[in-house]
Amino acid sequence: MKEIVPVIKDLLTKAIVENAIRKLEKIPEPECSQFVAATKARFLAERDNSIRQRLAAAKIQEPIMQGHDLL
Repeated sequence: MKEIVPVIKDLLTKAIVENAIRKLEKIPEPECSQFVAATKARFLAERDNSIRQRLAAAKIQEPIMQGHDLL
């Protein structure tokens, strides 16, 4: 995270990232790595689930076009 701080232009985002870095530095290494890995896994699972839900909703809303519908 420290690598991205210099390139962040938005001051609020930069402050949030710097605050997160300070908080993570206070956590001992084994727990910090586990926390980051668990958070990332949860985020990815929620993202993937959200994508599946949006695809399912789109399939329900939009009828599937058949070959004769295109003519």
